Formats: sequence, C-alpha cells, structure tokens
Amino acid sequence: MKKALLAACAVLLLCSCSNNPVYTINANVKGIQGEAYLYNDRDDIADSCAVTDGAFTFTGKVGNPDFHTIAIKNEGRTVWATRIIIEEGTITVEGDTSDRFFPAKVSGTPENEAFSTYEKESGKFIEAYYSKDATGTQRDSVEKAYTAYSDSLSKANCGKNLLGLYLLSNDSYEMDPQALLDSLETYPAEIQKNRTATKLKEEGEKKLAVSVGKKFKEIDLNDTTGTAVSLSSVIAGNKYTLIDFWASWCHPCMGEVPTLAADYAAYGGKGFGIYGISLDKDTAAWKNCLVRNNMTWTNVSDVKGWDCAAAKDYAVNSIPSNFLVNVEGKIIATNLRGEDLTNKLEELFTQAPEK
Repeated sequence: MKKALLAACAVLLLCSCSNNPVYTINANVKGIQGEAYLYNDRDDIADSCAVTDGAFTFTGKVGNPDFHTIAIKNEGRTVWATRIIIEEGTITVEGDTSDRFFPAKVSGTPENEAFSTYEKESGKFIEAYYSKDATGTQRDSVEKAYTAYSDSLSKANCGKNLLGLYLLSNDSYEMDPQALLDSLETYPAEIQKNRTATKLKEEGEKKLAVSVGKKFKEIDLNDTTGTAVSLSSVIAGNKYTLIDFWASWCHPCMGEVPTLAADYAAYGGKGFGIYGISLDKDTAAWKNCLVRNNMTWTNVSDVKGWDCAAAKDYAVNSIPSNFLVNVEGKIIATNLRGEDLTNKLEELFTQAPEK
C-alpha cells in the first residue's frame, strides 16, 4: 500500500506527409526557465526545446501508447518533471513548481485527463498521510481510503487503458503471477505491446517459473572464503531449505535475522538449511554483517547488488524475499516472514512422516 502511495507521487518529430496521427503538447510551467526534454517509454530523449517564460511546445507522431516524461533542467539539474501520455490531439500541460504532490495538470485528451485526475486525487491522500500533524490512527484511515479509491479505479479501468495498466503495475508486486499474466491479456493489443506491459509480462513469467509447485533454479555463488557453493548441494543435504535474498543495508531484512537465527537453531539439526544470497555491493559490509549477527548458515554473494543474476532468475524486485524448497527441489512456499516461517517449519517438522 505504501509503495502504491509513493508510486502515485511520482511521468517525435512531425512529418506533414504522414497519415499517422499527431500530437501537440502546449506546456506552461510558471516561473521556470531552462531546457525541456521529452523522454520516451525507454527513457531516451525523444525531443527537446528551450523554455521561454515557462512555456514550450512539443509536436510529433503518435507511436505505441505508453507513458512518457517531460522534464525541465536548469544547469543540468532537473527542476520539474511530470508524466504524460502521448496520444492524438492537443495536450495542455499546466505546471506548478510549488506543489510537490501535484506538479502538473494535463488535459485535452482522454487518457491524459483520466491519469491527471488520478494523480490529483492521489496527491491529496499523500499529503494527508505525510502531514506532520497526522496521527497513527489518521494515517491508517488515509491508507484504507486510498486502497478503496485505488481498487475502485483498478476495477473500472482494468483491461481498458493506460491508467488501468499503471494501477496493475503498482499492484503487480503482490499479485499471483498467473493472475498478473491473465490481467495483461485483457488489454488492447497496442497496449500489450508497449514497454510497461512487456516488462510486466516478463516479470510475471519469471515469477511463475519460481512459484509454488515449480522446481528451484540452480544458483552457484561464492561464500565468504571464495569457495563456490551450489544451491543444489544445500538442498540435497536438508529436508527443507530456505533460499533467502537479503542485504546488510536492508532494514526489513535485518529485522528478519533474529527469526532466521532462532529457526535455524531450532531446526538446523533436524534438516533445515538456509541458503542466503546477499545483494550487497560492499564485500566488507556483507562479511561484517554475517559475523556481527552470527549468521552461521550458508551465505553466498557475487557482490553485484541488484545486478545479481540469481535475483533476476528468481524475479526478485524487493527484499527480503525467500523461497522454501523441499529435498526434491520443489518450491513449497514463498515470502514467509517472521512467525509465518516459524509456524510453517513447526508444521513441517512435527507432521506425521509419510508412509
């Protein structure tokens, strides 16, 4: 939910002889100077122009529908930015550098007006949530209200437009991978081809490949001594193995360590193993963390941070993230945190042996 709130806070040249639909963006950002840049869905610069008294214009051919970004830079520093959807027609952008929750009103075309309305309403929730005077109870109320608002919009726009795709993207982290893939298939073909949709599909397919019931993917990384340790060797030596993605700089990860240590102490001698993969980029920080927290189970890393190939193979886009595997190599549970892991291990190690 909080991720969704934060996510909500965040955005071609014209050929007159072409029959392709065209767009014109007329923008005015009060009290700002600099250079305006239009970034396409791949974060490449599609166009640029000077800003004169806050005003600038872009025009070009409409391509595949997706989110673009307009940014104004002054002396190399971004001083204002907003999302925009390139669609046929004249798009009006009214910017306000003083409003950090709603930096621009975008109107003139259907998709932009729908998304701009969503951002304005979301900005109200964000402002209320982060108000210095808000109490814990009030923040809980804001979260519930935002969830209801977002869920209602998702239901109304799913499978129809870019707003629906954006909301689906926000929800995708916690979605069942098959449900995500099924939802993507309900969108028009031109939206399914855009970068946002194709990336979601790739992530969904990767998550499905390491979902409950699937076989683990091999990992072979070095431990703190520089010795390669394969995941399969740890799985073969235990009844159940937890594949745990973490990092020393990740506070939620470190919050899980006491539970992992207690569970390893209780069940390590009975056939419970942990294969920890650190997403650290600092070797010393990784090794010191293991010693400081007495993390005596198997720990490996390539010290490449988020570029770790194992994290990509397991579609890990947030940490802590874990996968519980049985001795046959089948994934039997994912993302067990705190007492959920403890309860699952108690269930597994106290159940009657299979006949």
